[in-house]
Amino acid sequence: MRHPSMTTSGTRWAVAIVLALAFFLPVRLPCSFPGQDCAEIRDKRLCRDGDLEPLGFYLVERVLRRDLGFAYSTTRACE
Repeated sequence: MRHPSMTTSGTRWAVAIVLALAFFLPVRLPCSFPGQDCAEIRDKRLCRDGDLEPLGFYLVERVLRRDLGFAYSTTRACE
């Protein structure tokens, strides 16, 4: 529900800004891209890579089913 004094143009701008901000929200992935098996054994320990990447890139990678190569950070966790 919008404020009565907000114009249609203002509503469109607000929606565009919210969508642009949502595109860059961080999402933690267990692998470099969706659907990838990233576990490997190193020094008798199970290691997994993980990425922190923008929500928009994650959604595009899901559609394309491949890695775009952009992430805020990459981590490796070993058990």
